[in-house]
Amino acid sequence: MDIISRILHTHRLHADVFHNAKYCGSFNVNTSQDGKIPFHILTEGECYLTVPGYNEDAQKLVAGDLVLFLRAEEHHLIDKRDTDIEPNSTSSVSFAESEANGTGLVCGFMEFDHLASNPLIDSLPDYLVIKSSEEPWCFHLSAILEIFIKESLNSGPGSQVTLNRLTDVIFVLILREYIFQDVHDKGLAAALSDAKIARSLKAMYNNLTRDWDVDSLAEIATMSRSVFAKRFKELLATSPMNFLTKIRMEDAYRRLKDQHASVIEVAVDYGYATESAFAKAFKRVLGQSPGAVRNLSDNKLREIIDS
Repeated sequence: MDIISRILHTHRLHADVFHNAKYCGSFNVNTSQDGKIPFHILTEGECYLTVPGYNEDAQKLVAGDLVLFLRAEEHHLIDKRDTDIEPNSTSSVSFAESEANGTGLVCGFMEFDHLASNPLIDSLPDYLVIKSSEEPWCFHLSAILEIFIKESLNSGPGSQVTLNRLTDVIFVLILREYIFQDVHDKGLAAALSDAKIARSLKAMYNNLTRDWDVDSLAEIATMSRSVFAKRFKELLATSPMNFLTKIRMEDAYRRLKDQHASVIEVAVDYGYATESAFAKAFKRVLGQSPGAVRNLSDNKLREIIDS
């Protein structure tokens, strides 16, 4: 499995479309919310985007445009540049009930089901605007956006699930294209663009239980130990072994939460002599004890059985 797929599998992306309707008249939409990634796709008409602290002039958006907020908190989608009404103070109407003119807007959230932050997000800007009028990053993205808009305008049975799944695909395509098409100096995207460091990362991600050390990773990267360690830290701001510990704990979270693995079983797999040593590393990386994560899984299982 490639690294991006493995990270997305570990961190579990979930998308939820909560608005698919039309605004007629004045509106001001702001869906910022802590811990979630808001997105908007225009399906009809036009509007303007303002992001306080980022863009001074409102940016015009038209049908087919997409905006995605990775870190930028407050944002406003407004009907006119000079609109001055309270955010979320007006109601939308369904497409069947709406007039010919207006702005069709699909709004939703994306979030990752993991305690750790997703390292791929660090490679993206605070917010993204993808314009339908500009040269597309890739054919697949344009094609999926077209399907998404058609589905939103002609909702049928299962439409909610369909839009959610299409949103997952849209995000992965954006992530993939941005990481590999843009130039990055630091972070995971930069490391993946460095052929030698990328080889060591692939080896780590695909063999998390192997007894790695800096020498064996440097050998895979075909670099000397000192040069490898220096280059790795330049790109990822941490040592190879600290990075390995981090991604092991991220994977351990999934095994404890989803696979109901025992703490000692996971600890042994990752080379820890004692359960307490593993628990200490787990809490240092993720901020919770492995027992707490596993108990969360137990509680969910009980809820399912009781229901």
